[in-house]
Amino acid sequence: MTTAQQPREDAETIHAWVTRQVAHYVKVSPENIDPDESFTAYGLDSLYAVALCGDIEDHFNVSVPATLVWDHDTVTRLADAVAAFLRKAQT
Repeated sequence: MTTAQQPREDAETIHAWVTRQVAHYVKVSPENIDPDESFTAYGLDSLYAVALCGDIEDHFNVSVPATLVWDHDTVTRLADAVAAFLRKAQT
C-alpha cells in the first residue's frame, strides 16, 4: 500500500483530493468547485459517478458502494463519507 493509500488521510487532504477528481470529471478548475454544491449542478453524470467511486477505491484502497457519490452528492459530504470509510477500515 502506498502512502497515498494509507487510511490515515486527514479530512483536508481527502477534501482536496475529492475536489480535484470532481473538477477533472466536470472539466473545470478545482478552484471553481463549490464544496457544498450538488454534483448534478456541475453536470456529473452516472458514468462519472461510478468512475469516481472506482477512483476512491483505487486511491484510498477501500471498498465503497457504487452509489456513494449519489448518496453523498457534494464534495463536503463525499469527503466526509470517504473519511468515515477509512476510519472503519482501520478498525
